[in-house]
This record gives sequence, C-alpha cells and structure tokens, in this order.
Amino acid sequence: MPIILQSSDDNSISPLTDRERDLVHKLRAMLKDIPDEQFRSLNTLVEKQRGQRWSDELLLIYLQIAMADINAEPPFTVYTLYDVPVSWEGCVLAGAFIMSLLGEAIVQNGEAFSYSDNGISLNINQAAGYQSIAQAMQGAYQQQKTNIKKAMRPSARGIKSNPAPVRIRSYAQRMWIYR
Repeated sequence: MPIILQSSDDNSISPLTDRERDLVHKLRAMLKDIPDEQFRSLNTLVEKQRGQRWSDELLLIYLQIAMADINAEPPFTVYTLYDVPVSWEGCVLAGAFIMSLLGEAIVQNGEAFSYSDNGISLNINQAAGYQSIAQAMQGAYQQQKTNIKKAMRPSARGIKSNPAPVRIRSYAQRMWIYR
C-alpha cells in the first residue's frame, strides 16, 4: 500500500481574514520584511522569497501571543485580534514585534558560527543583536500595556449629594466631663 506524504508547502493555515492580513502587513512593515523596492530587505540572499524572513502564519502567531500577553495584564480582558480596540493596535504590534525579534534571536543562536585558523578568527553571532533590540523595546511596551489597562479602569468618583439635614456629633471619651 503506497504512503502519500503531505507536501511541505501545504502546511499553511486557512486564508487570513482582512483584519489579520492588515495586522500582519503592518507588523511586516515594522520588521522591514516587505519584499518591495522601497523597503530595505533584511535577507535577500538567504530566503527563497525575496525579503520575507517570517511567514504570515508565524507573524499571526506572534500577534496572538502579544494579544494574550495584553489580556493577561490586570484588569484581565478577553479581546481577540478581531475585536481589539483600535487604540490598542499599536501595543499589540509592539508586543508582536518584540516576540518576532526574540524568536529570531533563538534561531540565530542556533546558527552561531565560530572559526579560527592560523590566528585569524571569525565569529558570527547575530542573536545578541536581536535580543538587545527586543530588550530595548521591552520597557516601552510594558509601560504602554500598563497605560492602556490603567485607562480602562473605572475611576473612583463619588456621587455628590446634599449634606444630611441632621449632623451627628460624636464625643470622644477624653471630652467627657464627669461631675
């Protein structure tokens, strides 16, 4: 009985919705990973498709991880990529950007190369660069995430009403006078 193997090109998820496609495109533009003449490509010599280091599916996963990270910040929310407020979009993209850089740092750490011959040495390690950029952006992302969550908390506003018609006085024990 023959065994039919699935092609490695058939591992894509279902087609992206318009919202997902928009977010993936914006994230790809932030990462300078658009195969267009107006953007400088990061990896034109390495990848099959010119200028695409990250697949759409991988960028969508990073967007979902960032959305889950924002939802986990108190007060807890249950937004998805489809119903996230427009004002949160920048924070979601920043989180996905950081996740993309950390994911690439993991890949680059596995591809580190070191060579030495007759006093000449070569050391190629790009992981530190990706990690340093992600860490530099992490503080701003955390602050942005805190600010959007703080903005949605209800403020403690009292209800203004007329003062009570009868004033209640309380006498402390030290004010009691014994005769």
